[in-house]
Amino acid sequence: MSMAAQELEQALTETGVKVCQCERLEQVKDDELPIIGSGASAQLTATLAQAAVTLPNAPESLAICETRMFGRPVLLACGADPRGLSYALCELVDRVRFGADRSAALQIRQPLAERPANPVRSVMRQFTSELFDKPWFNDREQWIQYLSMLAAQRFNRFDLAFGLGYDSLNQVTDSYFLFLYPFLLTVPGYHVHTTNLPDPERDHNLEMLRFISEQTVARGMEFQLGIWMHGYNWPKNPHVQYLIEGLTRETHASYCRDALTAILRGCPAISSVGLRTHGESGVAEGSYELLEYDF
Repeated sequence: MSMAAQELEQALTETGVKVCQCERLEQVKDDELPIIGSGASAQLTATLAQAAVTLPNAPESLAICETRMFGRPVLLACGADPRGLSYALCELVDRVRFGADRSAALQIRQPLAERPANPVRSVMRQFTSELFDKPWFNDREQWIQYLSMLAAQRFNRFDLAFGLGYDSLNQVTDSYFLFLYPFLLTVPGYHVHTTNLPDPERDHNLEMLRFISEQTVARGMEFQLGIWMHGYNWPKNPHVQYLIEGLTRETHASYCRDALTAILRGCPAISSVGLRTHGESGVAEGSYELLEYDF
């Protein structure tokens, strides 16, 4: 069952409605309301036509209506693709949970047919402070609720960004996740590590990134990883707790390439990566070694 279908079942159950899953329409009792979730097909087009509804011919479109199938009333929620179907089911979830009259939440008097106005609907959340951001980064339950909310509001991309808190490395006071890679993993062939970071915590960070990206994709959204800092040396800040050791200018570019490759292999749900590699990210102007590698 899709995540959106699970949300709908949970929302109905919370209101005291008994829910059962059926493989065929004839299994539904006469006094029960069938809710049918469907993707685009010729049969679906014909069924929607009976209700004078047309599913928009565009990615992520949806349609919801009351109609009849095999001589009985049904509630039809459909999408032009899996994401559109997820949005249709999430629309029903919102009506059940937040409608003024919950008893009439699934009475669709006016058919609904929608297509997105913008192809990309994204929100970014950034980690900039160990004190304030570490708690929510490690809170699995809040991620489940937060990502479900984004999916219900029809976002289709979530961007989690690291290293955006500084535009130089001259006054660094909080360096957790600033140069991301060694906070997540070790890379074979390099002896790069973060001071004062226990190995179990480092491994847990990668597991959390994997969890967040997988939960994002499970809700029909794309997950983008933002790496906004590639500087690794902040010597003018001797009291910073986390320093990067074992990296040199000669190994910097190849390390970043191999570390990013390892992250993508460890977190296959990541669909895109945003990189900042100019002066504000700690890469000296006129230094092109980092750009010569095919990430």
